[in-house]
Amino acid sequence: MISKGVIMAVLIGIAVTGAVPVIGGIVLLAAHKIKASSFWAGALTYGIAIIVYSIIAFIVSLAVMSDSETMSDALDAAEEQSVGLSLVLSIVLGIVFALALRICIGSCMKKTRTFKGAVSCGAGFGAAYLVTQAVSYLTYYTTFASINNGEFDKQYSQLVESGLYDKETVSTLKSTYTSYTASDAVSGTVLSAGVAVLCAAAAIFIMRAVCAKKLFAGVGASFLLITAQSFVSAALPNAVAGAVIALAIGAAALVYACRMREKIVPPPKQPVQDDSFMRSVEDAKTDTEPEHQ
Repeated sequence: MISKGVIMAVLIGIAVTGAVPVIGGIVLLAAHKIKASSFWAGALTYGIAIIVYSIIAFIVSLAVMSDSETMSDALDAAEEQSVGLSLVLSIVLGIVFALALRICIGSCMKKTRTFKGAVSCGAGFGAAYLVTQAVSYLTYYTTFASINNGEFDKQYSQLVESGLYDKETVSTLKSTYTSYTASDAVSGTVLSAGVAVLCAAAAIFIMRAVCAKKLFAGVGASFLLITAQSFVSAALPNAVAGAVIALAIGAAALVYACRMREKIVPPPKQPVQDDSFMRSVEDAKTDTEPEHQ
């Protein structure tokens, strides 16, 4: 059975990572506090980035577990190499997210290279990330409900009888949910907030670098911060402590990034092209106007 405390913590996680970014995004867009085009560009960029990251992470994890014959063996292999695997996945995440924001800001936001545009892009990127975490929490909640009402055992016993799963695999799968604690949910929520905040900071860093025409500066800073945040949160044995440190990294980065506000200037307006025909028309009008006495 899953305790009420765990279920309540997951529901809070759904509210924080799902309801807050959705309602907050709608309010900010309606009040024109953020640029809609930049916000949706950031959200779309995250969608593409997370697909790329998931594919690479799956390949890396598959390589680690390739010699495992059962699910439990695979989990044991991943646990034995957890630090190294966490470092590799953190580096992959940093590269994918930093490059995705660089491409979005550098190529798709040529007319909105302002501080407001950077914040809007980062907000869209972070909001999309939070919503995916809310979906994950929702999956946990529905699974917890099926375990408590006995539906989980009924469904998987049928799969075992049909030969699609073995008992050990089902037992291992169920244990991943029954061993989930309220502190896991809390740390996950805090970590999600930290990642979202860092995404906004990374967008500002990259916008500043693009405006200053320093290609690698913003991407490098964002890559290092995202990698460090991801690795610290994954490698520390205390999940709550790792999440708090990750949130602190994100908050500190955002405070520092906001100090660059005055250094992010819009791109210069393009001069109006010389139109000889319109100039000749204006000259003709001037010549035909009567002189004032």
